[in-house]
Amino acid sequence: MKVPQPSTSLASPLYPALAGDPDRLYRLLPADLRRRDQEGDAVLQALLQILGAQYNLLEADIQQLYDDFCVETCRPELLPYLGDLLGFHLPRTSAGVEVGGSADSARASRQASLTRRLIGSLIPTRRRKGTIAELRRIVRDFGGASSFVVETLFRIERTPAVRRPVHFPLASSEFGPALRERRGLSSPFAWLPLTAEVRRVRTEPETTPGRAHPDGIEVHLGRLRSYPIVKSPAYCVESDDSTYLQLGTFDPLGGTIPLLTRELNAPGPGEAISPAHFVYPIDRRVMTSRLLNYYGPGKSLEVWFDNKPWPSQRILVVDLPGKNGKWSIPAATIATGMLLIDPQRGRLALRLKAPGKTHPATTLGRSSALTLTNAAQQPSEADAVAEQKSARIQDSRFQVSYFAGLIGKIGGGYPRRLRDIADGEQYIRVQIDGESTLQNPKESDGPRIAVSLNEALDWFEKQPEKSRVVIELIDSRTYLWEREKVTVPEGARLTIRAASEVRPLIWCRDRKPYFADRIKFEAGGQGARLVLEGLKIAGRAVHLEHDLRTSIRDTTLVPGWIPNSSSDDVGRFNPASLTLHGCQAGVTIDRSIMGRIQVDPQQLTEPVPLVIRDSIIDAGPALEPGAGPVLEAEMALSGPNKQDGGSTLPYAYAVMLMRNTTVLGKIRVHQIALAENSLFTGVLQAARRQTGCVRFCYLPLESATPPRYRCQPDLSRAYLRRQFRSSSASETTNAASLASQLDAVSKRLVPCFASRRYGDPTYAALHSSIAPEIRLGAEDGGEMGAFHDLDLPIRDLELIDRLTENVPAGLDVRLIIHPRNVS
Repeated sequence: MKVPQPSTSLASPLYPALAGDPDRLYRLLPADLRRRDQEGDAVLQALLQILGAQYNLLEADIQQLYDDFCVETCRPELLPYLGDLLGFHLPRTSAGVEVGGSADSARASRQASLTRRLIGSLIPTRRRKGTIAELRRIVRDFGGASSFVVETLFRIERTPAVRRPVHFPLASSEFGPALRERRGLSSPFAWLPLTAEVRRVRTEPETTPGRAHPDGIEVHLGRLRSYPIVKSPAYCVESDDSTYLQLGTFDPLGGTIPLLTRELNAPGPGEAISPAHFVYPIDRRVMTSRLLNYYGPGKSLEVWFDNKPWPSQRILVVDLPGKNGKWSIPAATIATGMLLIDPQRGRLALRLKAPGKTHPATTLGRSSALTLTNAAQQPSEADAVAEQKSARIQDSRFQVSYFAGLIGKIGGGYPRRLRDIADGEQYIRVQIDGESTLQNPKESDGPRIAVSLNEALDWFEKQPEKSRVVIELIDSRTYLWEREKVTVPEGARLTIRAASEVRPLIWCRDRKPYFADRIKFEAGGQGARLVLEGLKIAGRAVHLEHDLRTSIRDTTLVPGWIPNSSSDDVGRFNPASLTLHGCQAGVTIDRSIMGRIQVDPQQLTEPVPLVIRDSIIDAGPALEPGAGPVLEAEMALSGPNKQDGGSTLPYAYAVMLMRNTTVLGKIRVHQIALAENSLFTGVLQAARRQTGCVRFCYLPLESATPPRYRCQPDLSRAYLRRQFRSSSASETTNAASLASQLDAVSKRLVPCFASRRYGDPTYAALHSSIAPEIRLGAEDGGEMGAFHDLDLPIRDLELIDRLTENVPAGLDVRLIIHPRNVS
């Protein structure tokens, strides 16, 4: 037997060559003992290997002690102990994150980084305590980049006389909240001076806080986040040769959307924040007076006509109200060659000097396809509108660049980190203006180029089994879906994704006016996978068939397919956005917006695994922004019904796991494995209620679910019952009063949203009048719903605590949220 030779290195941290060697202790024995041990059963070697593993752990722990002495390099679990030495308490945003647990690792890393920065700067912070510069730094740390601190003392123009009151037209008390909002008095950068008020700035129960008290500090927090849409084709509402009038919308689907300002990077430590760092809807009055601040290259919006940039000298900012293409255009503003823009509705109008080309949409009403004599062959209203949309969306003489946004990064278009192309994956870029290299047999150094999405999909279907292909859309164009289906071969993986900071639209063209067209993917065998990432899909539903494992990330399946051009409707129809037929492998939805989901039970032996996280499922009725609680809603998740041509099974044959999701509608599902930190505006029903759990959610009382834990309004009603049991009033009085108060609690806790219309910046955001049980009812003390991971209420409470510790004595602090109707 060969005897191992002794090493010349010693078992010490000074000699890292032995680190990780299982025989590091065994090699220190004399050669004679090692030889005799090898002649036997090597029992001594096995024993020392066990001791050596423990020695390695002890040595690594001793080496880590040197790093644990410094806050920048210590382990995250030691941060509370280092902070306690300096009298520092952890922020609420870190208390709800379990490092290494089920929480997202990136979120836990951000919270640990914030805690390290706060502890590391604690001593310099205490030296600057009470200064306005320190308050601004605290607000920037906890309130984000769009935050600003205003000292109300410097906004006061004069103090009214007590003995001889004088009426000042600019006094803030003379303006109502709506008027102050329109005239810019509620903005942190308001330019109008104010008159001193007696009311203090701080918010007190049953009182209205003042805006111009000398001893006040206002902290303005911006909630909106914007993302760019570059050179996207505008939607042509009307093109008339008789009047030479061109009408269009910035939204490629014809919706009414407000345009937002560009989001700049956070200001540096020595840089003052300006209105450019705030994201807010562009006001017509402000844009009229400062057009060059908003329009032009690199600004908030820009327009091209026939591929030529439109000059700012020929732009008028006007109000273009109206519905369904019947806009009220002021006659005095329709000058030849002048472009009219309404930034608050996202509309534009242009009168040409010469006749423009007739748009295909203007002749659809006289098409022979719509004048069939057989009533059974007549298209439905949804098919007719979809056909007109397909014609109008194909070609537009307008191209626009603008900024849209939402409270959180849900859906497509936001900057995100793309996964690197792995070894063995084939990468295709769809570049319409490029030259195709897919048919070139020689391998090029860069990625393959396709001139259309259809060409890239044709090439993918010709690939062998177990191939992995990534198709990337690199611009914000409209890509027409002209295929009957896409088959993913056995063991293959198809990824269709958008590049970072672009929002391509995939529109399903109506190839057959009387046939239910759809964007169909099917599996060609076991192990087929599909990934949709960063896309916006409209026109028809995404249909998944057979055993196709699907992941939908950062994607928008437009609720209702076709948003109406009216500002009052979320959609004229509410068809399904996602249909599943035999998808036994399961579907995962992350950070996405979509409409109704239907699961067909045919060809299924087991329920479909359905995982939904950090998303918005919208199938509810159309409501005006701020219209109040949602009392009735349509089906958000169910099986197919008679109206859709399927079976009558009302429950979706799926096992649902849902986290941090807002559901605007009803759900009927076979089984709920877990639902937590979510909002259900409609009734939630599960066919199988013996397993699973619903925790830290809001759901109506009529819901039939597995056991619930700390859900609303059940939790508040149970607390009220306990209070009445402990009271000393008579049973008759208690019974009558209890019933009325339980009913009042249930009505008070019904969730109310700032807007339920898809396309609004405050879409699916909780209203400012929301009950605190909903806003602070999640597991970690945050809000329920799709924006849970933003930690907005937790950050607000933490900000108030930090400001209270550092504000100068005698001053009051008030938080003002923008937009004002958002919690």
